[in-house]
Amino acid sequence: MSCRQVAPRDERGFSLLELVVAGAVLVVLLGLIGAVLAESAELSASRGVLMHAETAAQARLFDLRLELMETNPAHVSVLSFSDPLLAGGGPQAALAFSSARDPQGAFQMSNGRPVWQAVVVYCPYGDPNEGGQLRRYADYTPRSYPVSIVSVDATQIRLSDGTVLPRAGGTVLLGDVAGFGASVGPPAQAQLTVQVRYGRGTVSRTIRMESTGRNKN
Repeated sequence: MSCRQVAPRDERGFSLLELVVAGAVLVVLLGLIGAVLAESAELSASRGVLMHAETAAQARLFDLRLELMETNPAHVSVLSFSDPLLAGGGPQAALAFSSARDPQGAFQMSNGRPVWQAVVVYCPYGDPNEGGQLRRYADYTPRSYPVSIVSVDATQIRLSDGTVLPRAGGTVLLGDVAGFGASVGPPAQAQLTVQVRYGRGTVSRTIRMESTGRNKN
């Protein structure tokens, strides 16, 4: 009866060099996975910011549409201008129209016709600290209507009746604004471009609307 000899097992384990190489590979893999996860999280957050900006832009244009529906189409005026703090100084628009709503928001009428209370101006503004904004200005100075926009410069909006509105005033309706365009029509049209950071760059979205005034007097 013969006996087979069994070769002894190699019980040396891993060398120090092998452990170092394996550790280095593991560190590289973990770094790559972490970078992918971080970029994915950044893109997800950016998508949320973009959706929020688009929704806000749509809401502001909806409000503008309602206001334009309450005015006289002949009372709508648009002026193109340039703002070095907005979209690289490209062309922008200021939109003005008559409003029959008083400072408390009540619509004023007499003998079935609107009684104009204010001139309302929608105009983009490049804030040196906050970036592009859409602002709404309402001036209730007693006057004859309609009133149009004569000029827009870096600091003020000048109306045809001599009224001057400081551009740094008004109400901020929206941030992240890259541009605002408008035309008289009818129907009056407006477009609002928002620009937000998306991943490692920026992305723009343009929202459009049109509206026709229903009040004439």
